[in-house]
Amino acid sequence: MSYKQKHYREIFLKDLEESLDAGLISHEEEFEDYIKNRKDISNFHVMNLSIEAQRIDYTYDDITQVYNSNKVNLADNTDLDEIGDIINCPRPQATRAGLDVNFYLPNDTSVDITIPKGVEITGHNGIYYITSEEIYFKEGSNNAVAHAYAKYPGVSSKVVEGELNMIVTNLSQYYTGNITCSNLTGSSGGYEAYTDDEYRVLLRNWIKANQKGNYWAFVNFFSNLDGIDGYKLVPNWDGSGTIKIIIDPGDVYTLRTIYNTIYEEVTQIDDIIYLTAPEKVYIDVYASVNIDLDMLTPYDATYKEDIQAKLVKAVKLFIDGGYRSDGSYYKGLSIGEDFIPHKLQVFLDNEISELKSIKFNYPSEPIVVNDEGQCFAREINIVME
Repeated sequence: MSYKQKHYREIFLKDLEESLDAGLISHEEEFEDYIKNRKDISNFHVMNLSIEAQRIDYTYDDITQVYNSNKVNLADNTDLDEIGDIINCPRPQATRAGLDVNFYLPNDTSVDITIPKGVEITGHNGIYYITSEEIYFKEGSNNAVAHAYAKYPGVSSKVVEGELNMIVTNLSQYYTGNITCSNLTGSSGGYEAYTDDEYRVLLRNWIKANQKGNYWAFVNFFSNLDGIDGYKLVPNWDGSGTIKIIIDPGDVYTLRTIYNTIYEEVTQIDDIIYLTAPEKVYIDVYASVNIDLDMLTPYDATYKEDIQAKLVKAVKLFIDGGYRSDGSYYKGLSIGEDFIPHKLQVFLDNEISELKSIKFNYPSEPIVVNDEGQCFAREINIVME
């Protein structure tokens, strides 16, 4: 027998009809007034029917929640989580953002210097990152690179280029001089926990997700991985049994971390995995912009320079990702995503309210990117007309 929730109007109307048939009330034409004015009913019997109908309506809400709670397509929130617990397919939680951090000494060191992982760094924004590998200054050098992850998961811990420039941890036991740091690129990864809709898709494929070597096993693996913005799977690459995986970002630490764990958690014992960074497709943009169109008093040169700088930043944001003017995070162009000038124009319209017209001198047509490529901003030239 199929279940169907009933609501106040249906319940109350049925009670009114039964009371009319039993001679307890009269005037069927007043039914609509009873229903519409349930807080102002003079007939005591009808008032009691209304109160009871409302109680039953509330009860149906609880019954419906219980009825939906064990159905993947209908359950939500913690009910979905309980379904996942039963079938060993937990909801992917928020991931941490990650990036490479450069560390600098004032002079070349005369000896090797090794600083263990766990160094905490931050910037003026108050977001903290912690190194996940040791910082190693080789003799004769004054710089080192170490990967770091955000201290806290989620989008709010993502940073853009140059935001991390203060070392919190005391490093005097390793080096008595001044050590500085900087991140030359923005962070990757760092997303919120799966929404109910995203989680439902994973739950519907939970059997496959628990079968090593299956496509959904890879989906489940990457959904729980820190520090990545995206990936592409290329099955049967270079022959049967070889899987090529393009990872964004393709830094050495991220690729090594994935390689060390994917064989144990995802692949069949005879699978061959080839990990690589995306093929970089550099995008140069040359455009002419007008912000004075139909204005009686044109903007002055200083204001135009400010808008020009904002436009350059917004174009890079569209391609590489970062924080929008409203504070939300924009991912940028993904692996295999084409660069389309029209989409850039729409994006700029939303970011720069002063923009009246824009003409792309280059590229004037879309730049098609293959499934293994990814766009990166290079030279952005905006001319203010």
